[in-house]
Amino acid sequence: MILGALILTVQLHSSVIFRPDELQYVKDHFGQVAINRIDDYQKTMDEIKRLPSHKYLNAVNSYINQLLPMYDIYQHKVQDYYETPKEFLSSGYGDCEDYVALKYQSLMALGFEEDKLYFSVVKDEIDLGMHMVLLYYGNGYGDDADPLVLDNLSFKVMPLSKRTDLSPKCAINQKYYITFDEFYNPRNRHNVQKQFAKLIEKLQNGQ
Repeated sequence: MILGALILTVQLHSSVIFRPDELQYVKDHFGQVAINRIDDYQKTMDEIKRLPSHKYLNAVNSYINQLLPMYDIYQHKVQDYYETPKEFLSSGYGDCEDYVALKYQSLMALGFEEDKLYFSVVKDEIDLGMHMVLLYYGNGYGDDADPLVLDNLSFKVMPLSKRTDLSPKCAINQKYYITFDEFYNPRNRHNVQKQFAKLIEKLQNGQ
């Protein structure tokens, strides 16, 4: 594994909070069902905060996995589009990276350290396609670390070593970029970095 520095010096709004004008926009464009979904998310997050902290990962993963999947090419007419949590909650549909973004921001709102959360591109060894999951390095990053995997295709949070169906290719957060596979296509790695930077910029602006 190769760990490189990737410093994005922005402050994120960790909680997913909609302004009144944003809620009105959501209601006008997505209907009352979207307002209900946002309200349910906020109430559920309040309920999760009252749980013991060791239950946070499973609770967040299970709840957000109930949102419906849709490939970017059908929803946004492009191959890759990283929705912000607000966009995902508004539409109710998202691709794998959108689940990751919402889990990422939700866990930060619960007090998780951003340094320990990584967007990770993995290869699904079952269907041989590329996928994205959220990795949590609870004890910090290291060559011998075994992060936990939050996956929209699994309601069970498990160590990466036990997810034999997944082969990690790269992982990214605001400070670091990990390459697990030195042969992974550099163009794909660059696209992940570019899309992640765009997402962080939108989150920093409260979008």
